[in-house]
Amino acid sequence: MDDNFRGNVSFPVKVGLVGCGKWGSVLKKKLSNLGVLIAWCGGRDLLPLQSRLRNSSIPAVDWIIIATPATTHFSLALEALEAGKNVFIEKPATISLADTERLFSKAKQKDLKIFVDTIFVRRAEYLAVKQHLGGCVPKLIRFCWSKPDLNSEAVMDRLVYHDLYMLVDLIGTGLATHSVRVLARHSGYWNFTCVYGDTTVCFEYTLSKSTVTRKTLEVIPTSNEINSKTVEFKSLQPSEQDPLQEVLSEVLQHRANYERNHEIILAAESIREVLQPLVEPRINVIGGGIFGSTCAWMLAQAGAAVRLYEAKADLMQCASEVNQRRLHRGYHYPRSDETGVMSRDGQRRFLDAYKVALLDHPTAHYYAIAKEGSLTSREEMISFCERLNLSFKEVAHPLIYDEMVSLVIEVEEELWDHDKLRAECWRLLNLHGVSINLNSKVGLKPDETSLPPANHTIVACYASNNVVLKGVLGVEFTSQDLQFELCEKPVFRLPQQFWGKSCVIMDGPFMCIDPISDADPSLFVMGNVEHAIHTSNIGEKPETLSDLKLLLNQGIIPASHIPRGLSRADTMLKSASQFFKNLKHAEHVGSMFTHRTVLPKHEHDDARPSLIEYHSHNVTSIFSGKVVSCVDIGHRLCEELLCPLNP
Repeated sequence: MDDNFRGNVSFPVKVGLVGCGKWGSVLKKKLSNLGVLIAWCGGRDLLPLQSRLRNSSIPAVDWIIIATPATTHFSLALEALEAGKNVFIEKPATISLADTERLFSKAKQKDLKIFVDTIFVRRAEYLAVKQHLGGCVPKLIRFCWSKPDLNSEAVMDRLVYHDLYMLVDLIGTGLATHSVRVLARHSGYWNFTCVYGDTTVCFEYTLSKSTVTRKTLEVIPTSNEINSKTVEFKSLQPSEQDPLQEVLSEVLQHRANYERNHEIILAAESIREVLQPLVEPRINVIGGGIFGSTCAWMLAQAGAAVRLYEAKADLMQCASEVNQRRLHRGYHYPRSDETGVMSRDGQRRFLDAYKVALLDHPTAHYYAIAKEGSLTSREEMISFCERLNLSFKEVAHPLIYDEMVSLVIEVEEELWDHDKLRAECWRLLNLHGVSINLNSKVGLKPDETSLPPANHTIVACYASNNVVLKGVLGVEFTSQDLQFELCEKPVFRLPQQFWGKSCVIMDGPFMCIDPISDADPSLFVMGNVEHAIHTSNIGEKPETLSDLKLLLNQGIIPASHIPRGLSRADTMLKSASQFFKNLKHAEHVGSMFTHRTVLPKHEHDDARPSLIEYHSHNVTSIFSGKVVSCVDIGHRLCEELLCPLNP
């Protein structure tokens, strides 16, 4: 935080500048040029702002200048007004018309000034267009931007907002949107047209890796006596008048037309309210596991402005990490054709998105049917594979006791590397401009993160779905009973004979062993249908023994760090040794713990459906236990939540 920063010219106003990013730095320079005393400036270190403004030991100010992310504008401006300070806000005013109206009303109530930056109506290029029209209403207006894609802020707030207030200034504030045609909408490109009375307005925005910003405005008048005119907004030259500096000077000295500013902003935001859900719908996604992350980048790729909220310090740190990391193709579910088909078809689409996340070293994949205790017979397994067109080859497995199984088949499946998958999720989220908010536990309590306004909110929190939905919906939500199982996934170092082999014994209370990492081919994660489960309950949320709480979702905990008696690795190894040879030299390296969550009363078919549920007009939850279906879920949400294009 900087204090008492003054420029070269005396100016009888003291300001507090909130926001030290790119635009905050620009404003600081302009204020300095005017000789404005910046009593203090900073970012997060200034919060909560109201406490600072009421602290007598901190220099008093006349104005608060806000240049922070758009989602923070309303709360910061409201705090400043409540403390009796005038406010200048970098556009947009807020991200909802209702919030902007509330700010303007509060300023009027307290007899304070509030002004929203509308810099482009002061630019020479725009004024030349307005003068050229001479009051004539154009029949066509075309706004075009080509701009570097430097951050994840929504294009509606970054670029369209400028054009909407110019549009209002050109043709009036009483605009009614007669039609909207969205011609293209995906990350990096938007193209849409609107009709206002006799005027058609075309908007085109391209975000690219280019380092050059280009903005043009074209008008075609209704009168044949006036020619069309196109201007390109150029970078200001040192000799030119600086419109932003002029605006700041007028605003801070109470010489600006505040009423006209409010009129233009409210009219522009009224248009934004119509365009937003069609052109760039705002979507909040709660949960940074593989499902939340995948849906977030896919929705952003399709043109939505997406904000992702994750309670932990990184993505994919819970159930997305603690599992067998096998990319199911369907073989695992011979009692549920529906789950088998979902896995088979989902695997192809998962590979289209995440092929780079697969383990590099070759792995042979085997499924075996136990001779005793299996809920699926040899014949039923073969029939299932043939029915679903799942390729297989009957083989003998050198590491499985022949007398313990009735069938061993080699199949075509894949394993993923968790670190690679997480890295690819980060890459895709950043590529498509998703705003990622870590350490953000969403809810209604004071210490929890409140969500900004959005057209839709998606809850993808797996075992915590009910808890989070209650936090978002409150009393409107009736929780769904789920079956929660606190599972242990022990990691073993196995003899070399096991390397490059993934083996599943089924179908019932049996086990599986799978390679877990490219970095060390000797490491395997073991699953066991019966012995891996420490606790189980059906209800709204998991019930966890206090001794196990500290172990949950902590990645691989070294065996030496797990309190004596809490791990079931030895029991699981003993169970596996009934089927697998050469396990006496297995070394327990560590274990992972998480809550597996399934629909109750599905023991008969072991079905694992992927569900999308709509709890209100704008809140949806995802529930699925199969990573392989995450891309399919993303496609469904894009189809169901985003308005279709209408070229």
